[in-house]
Amino acid sequence: MDVLSVATTVFSLCRAINTWVEQLQQREDVINEISHLVVQIRDILEPFTSFSSSSPSGPASLAMQGAGTGELQLSQSIRSLGDALEKTQEHLIVWKYKTTQSSSQKLISLLNPGSLIKQLEDDEKRLSRQMSVLLASLAVVGYFHDKSMIGMSTGGAGIGAGAGGWGSVNGKKNSASPGAVSFPVPSPVTAPPMIKATTSSGSTSSGHKVLDALNTIKNKRAVKFWTSEFGGADFVHEDTFIARLSVWYSSVESNGGTPSTLPPKAGRLILMRMDEYNIGGVTVDNFASALGKENLRAFVRRYINGRPKIPESPSAGGSNSSSLKMALKTPLLVWVDDEPKNNRSKVPKAQEMGITVIQLTSTAVAKAWIEDNAAFLQKHDTASQIRFITDYARFEVDNTTQQKYLNRSAGQDLLRYLRGRLYKAPVLVYTNFSKKGKGPTKYVEGYDLAGVSSKSDVLLAYCRALADGRTDDEAWRGWKEENFRD
Repeated sequence: MDVLSVATTVFSLCRAINTWVEQLQQREDVINEISHLVVQIRDILEPFTSFSSSSPSGPASLAMQGAGTGELQLSQSIRSLGDALEKTQEHLIVWKYKTTQSSSQKLISLLNPGSLIKQLEDDEKRLSRQMSVLLASLAVVGYFHDKSMIGMSTGGAGIGAGAGGWGSVNGKKNSASPGAVSFPVPSPVTAPPMIKATTSSGSTSSGHKVLDALNTIKNKRAVKFWTSEFGGADFVHEDTFIARLSVWYSSVESNGGTPSTLPPKAGRLILMRMDEYNIGGVTVDNFASALGKENLRAFVRRYINGRPKIPESPSAGGSNSSSLKMALKTPLLVWVDDEPKNNRSKVPKAQEMGITVIQLTSTAVAKAWIEDNAAFLQKHDTASQIRFITDYARFEVDNTTQQKYLNRSAGQDLLRYLRGRLYKAPVLVYTNFSKKGKGPTKYVEGYDLAGVSSKSDVLLAYCRALADGRTDDEAWRGWKEENFRD
């Protein structure tokens, strides 16, 4: 995906968030701050949306010799910003859900208002940091564009002769270079001039922002790993990240006298955790968030052994009262669908089998509910006790607002979230696709204990196996032609 496509996608996300926030009747101060930042980001990216590949002023006429250097950094910074916006949007949805539901209706009990506000405050800091990195990247693109224009006007070799190649600005090495070597370079395109003119910071500013994020990591060895392997990079392509992590882990384990390597499966699971929104790489913010207070070596070992992180005990006092906490019991079915009414004939059948059914209407609320009940879910994390059902696509904003957006990867998003946190419970993607339109769900083949179907009898058999405490049922697993209706 080139810069224009990435920028257009993130611009649309900014516009959706801003529209949604404007419809809120009640706003905390931090939400207003987030709204202001989102508007600024939207305005910075808006000029990119005026270009198209077919227009005379589009990428073809904007292309410059060697522009891949600056554009690569720009594309990565926009992706990182999109990742931060996705997370912010989910937290806003949960905040809206939490503040509009009555106590008797709340499915999310442990997240008190204070912790929700803290999440949003962290989001605000993250967005501010990412916007600074974006401005620095735009400055780099503007610099290379200027050098290219000078080279062409003087009959020189253009940017390749004077810029010093990838990772240098004004002849000085850019510390962000190591983390991006393997990232595919899109077709060159310069930033719109009016955007370039507003930036004055460079890679040094970006590096300082990365250090700000690394300071939130408690483990010094993890900080050393990032800075020694990736320098001041804010974004590292997934292949590069896993390759460097694997070499680092082998070295650390060998020093301890027990040679070991990072298995491919563990590497994939780590990426699911550190690249939750599947942007193609790991940001320093997500690296810091995934680790928290945990030792990097212990983190990698956990993923090799498939052991989820033990949830922290909720703080005492506040609204974390046990009277609000749900009394869960197995067998448990967690059903995520933005239109619960579509399942009103099937949910009672599952309940008649003795299954406890939890219905959630968005990925954001589902993630918050899972975090809220992590201790219970981890204790019973087996196909005989807990299972999930999700629709393929859904509108991801709660029904209390008119502003919605269709998430066509909702099923995969939930799968990626669960497996990235090492949950092993089965997930069935239940879709209305017929045999003619089933292709987009092939992704289930890349996940353990995942399947897809549009047939109600397959779904009910899936529920029956849960009710019976079985783990040997196979009909629903993977992607099968016969599991789609005609």
